[in-house]
Amino acid sequence: MMNYEEFEDTIKKLFESAVEKNVNVTSVKTRKNNNTLYRGLAFQMAGSNLASSLYLEDSYRDYESGVSIADIFENLYHTYKDLPLQSCSPKLLYDLENRKEQIVYKLINYEKNKDLLKEIPHIQCLDLAIVFYLLLHINDNGITSMLIDKRYLSVWGINTDTLYSYAKKNTPKLLPAYIQSMSDVVSEIDEELVVPDVDYGMLMLSNTYKNLGAGCILYDNILKQLGRRFGESLYVIPSSIHECIILPKSKVESETELTEMICEINKAILEPDEVLADHPYYYDLQKDTLNISA
Repeated sequence: MMNYEEFEDTIKKLFESAVEKNVNVTSVKTRKNNNTLYRGLAFQMAGSNLASSLYLEDSYRDYESGVSIADIFENLYHTYKDLPLQSCSPKLLYDLENRKEQIVYKLINYEKNKDLLKEIPHIQCLDLAIVFYLLLHINDNGITSMLIDKRYLSVWGINTDTLYSYAKKNTPKLLPAYIQSMSDVVSEIDEELVVPDVDYGMLMLSNTYKNLGAGCILYDNILKQLGRRFGESLYVIPSSIHECIILPKSKVESETELTEMICEINKAILEPDEVLADHPYYYDLQKDTLNISA
């Protein structure tokens, strides 16, 4: 049986034989959210400084479980065909006038990303950080984005406050908020599951693409509107970087139990780079304030 490096090299050679001639295939190690290291392959069109990646850890685990290389590559190649490969020169990326309407934000954990935050513009928000990226392409098949680091501020001649002003305007427009009842969420997980018409007393808040949607809690007045809908203050449960659960205060008997549930979900269900926080947040409807739950 091949070790991971041999497996990756084998998959890389298969891709090099299959992709278009103007696409370069390279091995990558990417430090992603929460200081999580991912290994895989990057696909980059000649003359472009943008790349899309396929990470191979899950595929290697399939290989260890007995799935053939042929079947693994077939699945990976189908995924590759859906990657939003684009050609873009550095000159265009550094042109603020052409890019300022693509600047958006997301929320990540502050403590878990301290090293990353040294290199990128950000705004601390409670124990989270608002960070910024260019939303280059998005559809149901995937997203092409690029994290904005400090060199872009220098080239663009702007500061973090100006960057935030662009993102504050663009993010709700490009990534509109999407609210679902928990019964609808459960039905999506398993379409064949018959879900009783039960009021779960909670909502799922994300964006329409359900990608990096936890930042929707920062959209203007959205928590206030939800609080008025329920007629009371709210708990915001950070179920991942992609979404939050909104729970009316009257539904929570114990903040301690709520925190324990979040920690268990983070450990048992989420990938390490998907974790946002290990505790709930409390939105006070009367004061219109969001804070870390006591």
